[in-house]
Amino acid sequence: MEDLWERIRVRAYAGIKGSEKPREIFLDNHPVLVKVISEWLEEDIHFKKRKRYFRVIGVNTGEEYLICYDAGSKEWFRKK
Repeated sequence: MEDLWERIRVRAYAGIKGSEKPREIFLDNHPVLVKVISEWLEEDIHFKKRKRYFRVIGVNTGEEYLICYDAGSKEWFRKK
């Protein structure tokens, strides 16, 4: 079964290290403040693709989300 991802808007912050981390995601144009629980990087050396994955939790909702930043397209996605 193929994973389904939807494109989302994300407000991110790049700290001293320069790698962006999500601070707020927008679901149906509603902002949700999030806290990063875990993160990891996946690289495909054959296709030269890099994706950063974040497991986040809504600060006020307590809901968990898996989101991904595609460095090639510079877009954010959320797993449905």
